[in-house]
Amino acid sequence: RFGGDYGKVVQGINDTLDAIIGPLNVAAEYVARISQGEVPEEITTEYKGDFNEIKNNLNTMIDRVGAQIMNLTNIPTPIMTIDKDFTITYMNTVGAKLVGLTAKQCEGKKCYDLFKTPHCNTSECRCAQAMQQNAVISGETIAHPGGLSIPIQYTGAPVKDRNGNITGALEYVTDITAVKKAME
Repeated sequence: RFGGDYGKVVQGINDTLDAIIGPLNVAAEYVARISQGEVPEEITTEYKGDFNEIKNNLNTMIDRVGAQIMNLTNIPTPIMTIDKDFTITYMNTVGAKLVGLTAKQCEGKKCYDLFKTPHCNTSECRCAQAMQQNAVISGETIAHPGGLSIPIQYTGAPVKDRNGNITGALEYVTDITAVKKAME
């Protein structure tokens, strides 16, 4: 809108702001996506100076977080995390398949609605005990996902925030059907 030398100054200021705000917006978007549990694609845009270093650090973080998530996802036993209200915040692929859902579909559901063990909603629940006692606790029970009847050994461990406050529990499950049959 501005003409002459004043227009050039305004354009220079706008270009400078775009060069600063653009990379910051990308970084903010990626941090938001990662905070929601998403592993976004690599940032490929080249930036100048410190902004390129921020981009490289974000890409390194994406690679490392993505690798850790893939490792959990590919473990051949059900693994999930829950919050203090027993709402599933993460379920790996094997656990989701066992209950007939995708991992994303499991999130937000109550663990006791999916696994239906005699320990669920009782003082015998190892995740409840783990959260109450701030300890790793294991036990055996029978899970009834999707109408099945599976003897399991399961372990609950407290999940904490960076301040050490317990925010939920992590549970991993082992199918002990073969062990029970061998004992019989």
